[in-house]
Amino acid sequence: MQRFFTSLLVLLSSTAAVQAQTVLLEEAPLKDSHFRIELNLTLDGVIRLRDGTPSSLKQAVSARHEFSERVLESSNGLVDKSARFYHHARATLESGGIASTRTLRPQSRLMIADRARDLPVVYAQKALTQEEFELTEHFDTLTLPGLLPDKEVAVGATWKVRDLVAQVLCDLDGLSKHDLTCKLEKVESNLATVSVAGKVEGIDLGARVNMIVNASLVFDVAARRIISVDWKQSDQRDQAPASPEMSADVHITLKRTPTDEPPELNNFALVPLLGKNAMRLSYRDPQGRYELEHARDWHLTARTDRYLVLRLFDRGEFTVQATIMPWKTVAPGKTMTKDEFTKMLQTPGWDPRIPLNKEVEEVKQDLGYQIYRTGAQGFLDGEEVVQYFYLIADKHGHQVVTTFTMRPAQVQRLETLDLDLVSRLRLPEATEEREQQPQEKAGP
Repeated sequence: MQRFFTSLLVLLSSTAAVQAQTVLLEEAPLKDSHFRIELNLTLDGVIRLRDGTPSSLKQAVSARHEFSERVLESSNGLVDKSARFYHHARATLESGGIASTRTLRPQSRLMIADRARDLPVVYAQKALTQEEFELTEHFDTLTLPGLLPDKEVAVGATWKVRDLVAQVLCDLDGLSKHDLTCKLEKVESNLATVSVAGKVEGIDLGARVNMIVNASLVFDVAARRIISVDWKQSDQRDQAPASPEMSADVHITLKRTPTDEPPELNNFALVPLLGKNAMRLSYRDPQGRYELEHARDWHLTARTDRYLVLRLFDRGEFTVQATIMPWKTVAPGKTMTKDEFTKMLQTPGWDPRIPLNKEVEEVKQDLGYQIYRTGAQGFLDGEEVVQYFYLIADKHGHQVVTTFTMRPAQVQRLETLDLDLVSRLRLPEATEEREQQPQEKAGP
């Protein structure tokens, strides 16, 4: 009997030792490290349309990304800047039975992932298209190490996720509150399993978002690296100026393998990106009537053969709408007069009350275009708004009308962003002439 009690005490002491085991959950120095990332995402959801008769559309997204990543800068346990080379990037979206696919152009496969106002931003040597930009808004590997406590913890220990980490990994413009909590579940064969669970509330493109997260990660204790993530979340998104009401279940899997430096990310390969800051997005009218480069705060929300709608968001808040409408082409050398421009603006639903300038003015610029501008405060379909109107015309008879619409309280926030957008619009002849110009040669 005494032998039995002795054996029991030994067993209990061994169990206590295992329970008291601590491991250092902190990544090894990140700067100059390299990884091969494999990302897979599936989304199953429903969009609810509230305009007119309520209806719903099923949504499905499947995406796969595979890229090499080189850490260029890091601090506070996070990656601040990295270089990426996408070996594969493809997303298929299906809405209401209509499917579309997005991929990267060859010239956009090499990118820099950086931070702007604490949030991640990705850019290439030249401006990305809206579709390419959205394709790079995947689960953020820069912030991933922030899920670790950066200290020794015992099995069963818990810690709350930092606010910035929760906001970025949940892809939110603004965070209201959250209770995301990590827990060290077990350590087996030098692999630590950490669970991540909780609720998150925030703002994304002006929409209120509620999420429930249930995820886990595996940390290689010997290598001191997160090597895999399994992330599940359920989203409820309210209707907003840039998006309809939506509910969705999202499943993300990530495999992160430390590697040697890949040739696609050596110092020589990164030279074209040094000093570059191609933060704008590019848009080319499908019918070739104009091209546009615009700041990322402008989000494309509607597109038809007749017009393009962009909406400006400032930290998730909708402020201004821009409507770009190609106008009928006239004979070369003949453009709309100021009186004709004013008369054209007399449209149903628009009741101007207070002119913002005495007469239509011509904007001086060096683009070789004729640009007229006018504006007024009044009522549009019963809502009080301020509208700025621009006519852009070239010597070949191409014309585009751009309208900026906002509430009176938002006028100051527009600042000069209307002029910035208009000045970056290019008409067909300018585009063709630029493409035909010989490239400058290096050297004397």
